[in-house]
Amino acid sequence: MSAAVQGVKGWIESHPYLADLALLQEGVESAGSVPQRRRDPRSSDEIARGVPLLRSEALDPALFADAGKRIAAMAEALLAQALPPALLHECRTLCVLLGENPEAGTRLARAVAGSDGEAPAGLASFLAWKALGSLVPEGGAEDWNSSCCPTCGALPAMAQLRESDRGRERHLVCGLCATSWRYARIGCPFCRNETVERLGVLEPEGEESFRIDFCRECNSYLKTYVGSGSEPLALSDWSTLHLDAACAERGLRRGGPSLYDL
Repeated sequence: MSAAVQGVKGWIESHPYLADLALLQEGVESAGSVPQRRRDPRSSDEIARGVPLLRSEALDPALFADAGKRIAAMAEALLAQALPPALLHECRTLCVLLGENPEAGTRLARAVAGSDGEAPAGLASFLAWKALGSLVPEGGAEDWNSSCCPTCGALPAMAQLRESDRGRERHLVCGLCATSWRYARIGCPFCRNETVERLGVLEPEGEESFRIDFCRECNSYLKTYVGSGSEPLALSDWSTLHLDAACAERGLRRGGPSLYDL
């Protein structure tokens, strides 16, 4: 059954090994209202040159301060979730750090964006990207012409085929900041191979709303949502980690980064 039909509860019932990740998402989403998004400050020249938003010279530095506050709110909200002991301990440690030093959240956000210092690992990195993804300005992706994310510059984690007046278009989805952008329907976004004979498709059993697009040139794959509805769940990356595991067993390589360890 598809994610669109089931919703989160039904999806977890049929994929119980994802239950802890669902609790993590629930805690993040319960962290209160999100501040209003800013306008994309990039010039048309920066967009044409392929400068990701988080590396733009025009980016408002206050974005990282807001992200730091958001990280603290999400970490606090997670304490109420029945998370695994190790993850809960990591959350408590992060809350103590942020409570003792409010600027730590700002530095975490800057670090994962590549603006300042070494990027953190684990829960800190996860929450920093979730915060940035909820705050980054909208726009700019319409004129983007790259397989790298227009917001953070990462390669895609997933794709979606959407109906349009021009037929089905492919949109790529970032596994870090969750930005979505339109991209060429045919071709590997990782090595740019466009030779149809060197591209392939796998259809996972029991997952009719998803397929795996893979490239025989670079051995990379892209999870692709071919259904409709419930996009936040279907394109969240965590909801289809079992497909990543199946691809790894076939010797395929994930091309884009993930916030989740298999």
